[in-house]
Amino acid sequence: MTKVMQAIMLNLLGLGLISISVTDMFMAYVKPVMKIPLLVTGTVIVILAVLWFVDAVRDRSKAGRDGGDDHAHRHREPMSAWFLLVPAVILFFAAPPALGAYDAARAEGNSVPVVVSEDYELPLPEGDPVPIRVTDFVIRTIDSGGATVLDREVQLTGFVTPDPAGGWWLARQSMSCCAADAQPVRVKIAGAPDDWAEPAAETWVTVTGTWLPENLAISGSTVPIPTLAVSGIEAIEPPASPYE
Repeated sequence: MTKVMQAIMLNLLGLGLISISVTDMFMAYVKPVMKIPLLVTGTVIVILAVLWFVDAVRDRSKAGRDGGDDHAHRHREPMSAWFLLVPAVILFFAAPPALGAYDAARAEGNSVPVVVSEDYELPLPEGDPVPIRVTDFVIRTIDSGGATVLDREVQLTGFVTPDPAGGWWLARQSMSCCAADAQPVRVKIAGAPDDWAEPAAETWVTVTGTWLPENLAISGSTVPIPTLAVSGIEAIEPPASPYE
């Protein structure tokens, strides 16, 4: 692989990072706070690619003045360098979607990430229903015996995940840093009206309800799946940031 091709591939990779950073696409892989670092990284890569291309053109010009390009041929990179093109191609043409119901349905119980909201131990704000993250709700149900959510009406947003045992879960992927460390967090839905008895997987909904102080036990689970008695369900558009 010539230096010119290396510069082109490096440029494609940088442009790929910039393209997903200026849209909401990057939030399928990392947290929203990573937008600026991604933009900076992509910009730096593009600048390096341009400098590398200029250097390659100068080398070719020098080789031409010296009467040949044998020197350049002797220093070509191995064919494995072409694998550098794979990330750029994926970003432009085959970017994978965010983790969803397929992954969540195959998890055993809930896996709460190491980094969670710092205010889950505080009492919920006055007035019901209270909007709350799915992850925080799950943690509150096992912290202090669920005292902060007992007899409180909460509002959770997530996607539908069919329960193999019947019914469905409201789920959300909770991440500490990026999609690679995302863990599915689920809430069992009870008392859904007939038209929500078997909603399609991946449907995004906002659910209002109260916690039933009993947990759905799953073998091997370190964090049980709480049950929510619903009083209302509303279908919504998928949020820009699918992770918590």
